Amino acid sequence: MGTAGASGVSNSAQIVLLLTNIAVGLANGGNILVSQYFGSREKTSQERVTGTFITLFALVGVLASVFTFLLAGPMLRAIRAPAFQEAVSYLRVAALGMIFVFFYNCLSSVLRAVGNSKQPMRIILYTCGLNVVLDLLFVGPLHLGTAGAALATVLSQGLSCGLALGYLLKHRDIFSFQPALLRMRGEDVANILKLGVPCAVQMTVASISWLTVTFLVNRYGVDCSAASAYAAKVKDLSMMFITSLVNAAAVMIGQTLGAQKFDRAAQVLREALKLSVLISGVLVILVELTAPMLARIFTNDPEVIRIAALNMRIEI
Repeated sequence: MGTAGASGVSNSAQIVLLLTNIAVGLANGGNILVSQYFGSREKTSQERVTGTFITLFALVGVLASVFTFLLAGPMLRAIRAPAFQEAVSYLRVAALGMIFVFFYNCLSSVLRAVGNSKQPMRIILYTCGLNVVLDLLFVGPLHLGTAGAALATVLSQGLSCGLALGYLLKHRDIFSFQPALLRMRGEDVANILKLGVPCAVQMTVASISWLTVTFLVNRYGVDCSAASAYAAKVKDLSMMFITSLVNAAAVMIGQTLGAQKFDRAAQVLREALKLSVLISGVLVILVELTAPMLARIFTNDPEVIRIAALNMRIEI
């Protein structure tokens, strides 16, 4: 794709990341609620909330896809994307996958809420592998550019959604998928949003700050924009460890609160905080020591490598 393509993907990816963080944050609300009912062994309430959760996220996912596709150009102009055409090509294709992003986060949250974190992990491993293969195919031999990179991601997202849905349909003990349950109930929607909106706001504030940084970086041209994109990939990979830990802790705390084991919930929180500090420290040291090497994975341009390495050392 070259430097311009990397810049275009970077700018579009910040918008996609903002919407993804909204999906993850809101899904935490459903995750917590379902895990509480699971912990207290209230099967009827668990199924009712799960049905509302799935229906709500299917609707919101469709709206997010339409919104992103229609407003791709204006949003990218607002952040002054230097490689505008490449960015628009990526974002309009990526918009088609937002329904999968919301729906997968919902389905994986349901699985984690009942203590099954292995299946979402397997699904992500499969689809990440597919994404890499399709990226190499679409961007390489097929020369589809940024649109090809986005298409590879959308197809992988669709597969992750299909695998999660197939697993739940096969294991009806988690959710029966009775048509009567697949509707939105006002009280359950309110409770999901009550728990999920604070998480979404917390994650969205960070994403908005990164959009602001992207806007400022874009003023320095394509090289700086591309370098920022490469540094962001390393940052996002680093954040995945902490995000996974937070999601795991949220499920455990929800289940223990549902079972009225408040001391156990406090213990889980303390251990999660200790682990997050430890993991963060290790990641910071690794990135500080290997920043130029990590930048060379993405490009051979000396100037872009220099800027990306500096960005990583300050940002992470």
